[in-house]
Amino acid sequence: MSADNKRMERRVSSSRRRLLQSIGIATVVGLAGCASNLGGKSNDQISGDGQSNVKTTLQVAGWGGETEAKLTRKWLDSFESNHKAISTEYNQIPWSQYKQKLQTQLGAGQAPDAFYVDASYYQEFAQSGALLDFTQYMEESAEYDAEEIFDGLKDFWKRDGKWQGIPKDFQVLGLWYNTNLFNQAGITSQPKTWTGFRTALTNLKEKTDVAYPLLQNSSGIATLWLFYPFIEQNGGKIISDDGSECLVASDKGIEALEYLIGMKKDKLIGTPDEVGIDSSYAALGKGAVALGYDGNWIGANLEDKYPKEDEKFDIFTHTPHPSNGEKFELFISAGWTSPTKGDNPEQSWELIKSLTSVDGQKEWAKQGNALPIYESLRNMNYYENHSRRQKLLNATKWMGAWAYGPETGGILNDLSSELSASMLGKKTPQEALETAQSKINNRLK
Repeated sequence: MSADNKRMERRVSSSRRRLLQSIGIATVVGLAGCASNLGGKSNDQISGDGQSNVKTTLQVAGWGGETEAKLTRKWLDSFESNHKAISTEYNQIPWSQYKQKLQTQLGAGQAPDAFYVDASYYQEFAQSGALLDFTQYMEESAEYDAEEIFDGLKDFWKRDGKWQGIPKDFQVLGLWYNTNLFNQAGITSQPKTWTGFRTALTNLKEKTDVAYPLLQNSSGIATLWLFYPFIEQNGGKIISDDGSECLVASDKGIEALEYLIGMKKDKLIGTPDEVGIDSSYAALGKGAVALGYDGNWIGANLEDKYPKEDEKFDIFTHTPHPSNGEKFELFISAGWTSPTKGDNPEQSWELIKSLTSVDGQKEWAKQGNALPIYESLRNMNYYENHSRRQKLLNATKWMGAWAYGPETGGILNDLSSELSASMLGKKTPQEALETAQSKINNRLK
């Protein structure tokens, strides 16, 4: 059957459902909110004519900082304005507490109706049967085309042919840098290689007031964020392509970690504690560091909290790699999902669809906090005036993610703890990576 016929079949199916719903045979979930708002297209069958006495309140949960919460609430308000029969209550949970709280809620049958799930533990939760399968909803939605989702995201979130989570957005991590400090240090172009990058950081330390040129993000897996692109650029692997074996302690992996630790020892890399500022965007906005390896949220926070400083910042076209290496950037993603045993699956799907449909993603991307999940939005007009975000989208051509099945979370924890020990000087690179490799291979048995 052709793609056009499939879409026509979905439209016919949707029309039948609407007829049944209008005469009271079925409960309705319609199209997403207005295209000019964050909620997608309006639908009378969900929003009603304003006279309905029945209203469903959805519990919604996520994490993130102040800017993320503000943008999410803005979208939820817009969704409610176009769906009069649905209201939402948003609960923002600190990242450090999020997974544990969610596990407890899922186990007790008290999970929110719609919630964020991080890619690092999505497959673990999906395998346990705790997450709703959205596949049929997506296939029956006339305006929803999952085939347009970026391949890297699609390959990760579609598990065993099922969509139990839908990417809400994604981040390609990149090097954000202060152009004024680069000029002050006499750096006239972005370094392309490891050697050039180290030289640039040395010049920044010697010729500007920053004590640590590059900030190591405050995330618990911050070292892994930096290490992952370096090992891939250098021709190494954390896990074999078939997922059966950890290979992180290869010569290529040890060389990548030695490069990273060398910069740490020379105080070219500093943590938030060392810099004295507890967030990446604040350290950048206050000029305490010259560079940070972060996602699109840095731009949104700089624009929101340091608008006068924001114009000083640009982003590397790609992270420097070995002279004989290849380009590689890490991407991370979070998704929307619902519990298998939730009380309001149709309404939850309507909520999730309003942000993850093409129209919803177009509006969400314009908020500037993340990148849209659809290939077709790569060239939307918005990016003509937002060159930094355009550079991150361009980097999708050489992006990769840590996606190792249900053991992903444990693998990342094992590796992150050993990397941290090495960065602190407690273990040599070889000792740290060999220990991590042994732990991870035990998981994979």
